[in-house]
Amino acid sequence: MKIRVLYEDNIKNGHKNYTTIEIPDGDYSVMLDIDYEQRLAEAKPEKKAEVQRCKTLQEMFDLMNSKEYNHWRRYHRHLGNPKTPYRKDDQAEDETDVMDTFADNSQEIERSNQYEYEDVCKWIRKVLGKKEDWADMFIAVRIDG
Repeated sequence: MKIRVLYEDNIKNGHKNYTTIEIPDGDYSVMLDIDYEQRLAEAKPEKKAEVQRCKTLQEMFDLMNSKEYNHWRRYHRHLGNPKTPYRKDDQAEDETDVMDTFADNSQEIERSNQYEYEDVCKWIRKVLGKKEDWADMFIAVRIDG
């Protein structure tokens, strides 16, 4: 039996790289038994009667991934379909930009880069001390390019 598993780390540039696991026919029942024992050990004493053994590997993988999927879905379910704001005028459609739903932290990155640049320049001027023209030349050649 072959199982194809997709891990988040294996998605590169939008291309999915599946990991194929080959399991001999008799060994998958061992996997199901181990999974059942682990879930039984993790269950609360009052809930142990509700824990059931999975019948197929697909059912086992679905059970393992359900928590992660539900968590992902809770936070990402509205990103693809932004709601149009309520309009008081009689215009037919509102041209909302879908990109407004995504965070834009480019200004924050630019500010942090500028602060880092200023700190490095200040440190260079401090190290070179009275040789301000050397400091300016070093900054112009090595940092500014």
